[in-house]
Amino acid sequence: MTTLEGHKTVTLSAMAWALAVDKAAHAAPDTSGAYLESAGAATIAALPQELREPLERELFAAGITGGNGALSADWLAVISQAGAAPITGTVVSRHADTSTHCELNLFHGLGLAVEFSRTVRREPGGGTAVERVHNSVSVTLFPEENVWAVVAASLPDLRELTADGSGAAGLPPADSKRRVPAAALEELDAGAEATVHFALTAGRGPEDARQYQAAHIWILNDGLHEVKTVPGGAPDDPPGEAVLIRREPGAIALQLVWDVLGAHEFLSAATGSEAA
Repeated sequence: MTTLEGHKTVTLSAMAWALAVDKAAHAAPDTSGAYLESAGAATIAALPQELREPLERELFAAGITGGNGALSADWLAVISQAGAAPITGTVVSRHADTSTHCELNLFHGLGLAVEFSRTVRREPGGGTAVERVHNSVSVTLFPEENVWAVVAASLPDLRELTADGSGAAGLPPADSKRRVPAAALEELDAGAEATVHFALTAGRGPEDARQYQAAHIWILNDGLHEVKTVPGGAPDDPPGEAVLIRREPGAIALQLVWDVLGAHEFLSAATGSEAA
């Protein structure tokens, strides 16, 4: 485990982390029904002993389990609380032939981030295809106030993407916007130097209409641009236009922080309305 500025990070094989999640679910079966019936749980249950043993050794070496194979009290609490986190998010970035996924869970002033990468290739007609999923994940426990630092570490090392939000406040001038057909978005995305897709959700399960949701796309193509889509005028219309808005370095950081604050305000308001 490494510790940097309050962050605790462990790097494991993807299957070892899946085993840790499985252990946490079985330790609290009353609240883990959906997982216990999932394909992931079935995969772990079907592991032969000769494959499970090296995974157990990984977890022990990382300090996630003790000598008896059980999760430590701290890791059991963290994984269980992350699984029921009121705020969750996904950041997917692409640069060159690497796509990196960072899954965020925010709870009780803490955050748990799980990061993994894939090797991708650009398709001749636009879009990307996955060639390989890397067999390792980085798991980071951090104070929620440091969420941007954790996300920035997962992004390509390009200033336009990783700068903090100190210089990006304010609305862009009108001439910084340009419209393109929505059908051209896939080609723009594939041809960009880098892309970032961010989504955040707060609230109960997807079946509950009372949810906070935010989603953003940025592309780095002759400068940083945020992509916003404009739907067609009628249900049978073809897709409408996309608006590319020029943004300054730091805009991604600023947006992420604002969205997290918005999620907390939503949860506070929802709690207040239920108590009324």
